[in-house]
Amino acid sequence: MERELMRRQMESVRSELNRVDAEREVLEGLLKAYESWFRIHPENGANPPATPPQLPLEGISFKDGLLSVLQQSRGEPLHVKEIWHRMREMGVSSNAKRPEGFVSMHANRIEGVEKVGPATFRMPIE
Repeated sequence: MERELMRRQMESVRSELNRVDAEREVLEGLLKAYESWFRIHPENGANPPATPPQLPLEGISFKDGLLSVLQQSRGEPLHVKEIWHRMREMGVSSNAKRPEGFVSMHANRIEGVEKVGPATFRMPIE
């Protein structure tokens, strides 16, 4: 009797995990669609829609901020202006007159980062 009850509970847990996985895929698709829309329509602003505010990370390096932004984009290509905007939200700072140029320079030097267009980079999902 206990064995059959445990088997039913196990199947219930498995079906719930499948539902959560399907929901996650849908949410990731929505996020990618929003990011793509903002990339296509930059005149509407560089901020992605309704992202929760992130607390600034003290002492985060330029390179670490860049890597973090590219990893969080889940393989979606980002323009250097958007990358720099997200880095600033993380608390990364720069004294450069054109920090987007530094973003491009660093991105070109990091192994695993792909240049997919003019001033546009991505980090493939592994």
